[in-house]
Amino acid sequence: MDDRLIKTVALKNGLCLQLLDSSRTVAGDRWQVVLTIRINIPVNFLSCYQDIQTALKSGDILSSMGESVCYEQKRVRNFVDAGDKETILNNLIESFFSSSFEYVSSPDFPKRYLLMQNRMYLKRKSWYPDDQKT
Repeated sequence: MDDRLIKTVALKNGLCLQLLDSSRTVAGDRWQVVLTIRINIPVNFLSCYQDIQTALKSGDILSSMGESVCYEQKRVRNFVDAGDKETILNNLIESFFSSSFEYVSSPDFPKRYLLMQNRMYLKRKSWYPDDQKT
């Protein structure tokens, strides 16, 4: 199933946010309405942060995260009447902009998200002995 791009928004922190309609029919005229919010964060974008420069140079973050990290959030409403689908989708968009837009637009968001993802990777990595890494 293909997601339909609704809108692309340039954020004040230099990143680009995509709003996608990932909705699908579930039964007859009923829908699962899904708004997907996606931001691609290139790891090298963060080289301006002093505390990350050393990790970037050593390759630690790149080896754990790759060239970029994808932030993704989904907002879902189930069993929506077909006639209400667009209204519900618009409500989800408005809800995102009123509650989370300032957070993902903040200058510290890319750094915080990257560091959190790196911590999660290192934690998962510690679960397995060196000879059993997947």
